[in-house]
Amino acid sequence: LVPLHFQNQWEKFKEKIIKSYKNNFEFKLDSLKNEESRYRSLEYHLEHLTSLVGEKDSFEFNFPMITQNQWDSLDNQNIKCLNNLLQTNPFPSEKEYGEEIAATPFSILSHCKDAQLLQNYLPKIKELCLKGESQWIYYATLMDKLQMIKNEPQEFGYQYERIKDTNSYKKYKHIELSEMNKNREKYGLEILNNKELNEIKSFIFTHLK
Repeated sequence: LVPLHFQNQWEKFKEKIIKSYKNNFEFKLDSLKNEESRYRSLEYHLEHLTSLVGEKDSFEFNFPMITQNQWDSLDNQNIKCLNNLLQTNPFPSEKEYGEEIAATPFSILSHCKDAQLLQNYLPKIKELCLKGESQWIYYATLMDKLQMIKNEPQEFGYQYERIKDTNSYKKYKHIELSEMNKNREKYGLEILNNKELNEIKSFIFTHLK
């Protein structure tokens, strides 16, 4: 796609895309959403666009490879861009931008390792939730993320930690199951059972070097 940027029609094409958004803020949030998902779900979607045309078809899709440090760096860049955007724009609500765009800050902040930054945004997310303009699961997940950064037990049970030397993940340390479920009930969130609490999840990222 890079060569397309240097063709004469590219700027007109770009202008047409931008005009399809409500404003520049929405365009930038959507761009950030795609940046955040580039190495998480884009690979899956692109692979499913490919298929065999015939018996002699040998096409193979190879997603660009990156290191974990490069991936972390990309996440940090997205967080910085989001933070800069929200300095001059209000936190996006579902009423104004729809669920998908309004979820962008949550998706990006879920990779944040800065406790102060999360503490700054959690009250804004809670305020939107109280107005019915955001999802309580976003608030609960980021509250658990904050606890994880502070090395404290999570209170809702949405965070996982990697099992050393594997591609498997288990629930990050937490308060008692009964107390977590009380916290979940308070915000109308799905109740956890023991099986879910002890579930091991595996993730294989084929783009990692």
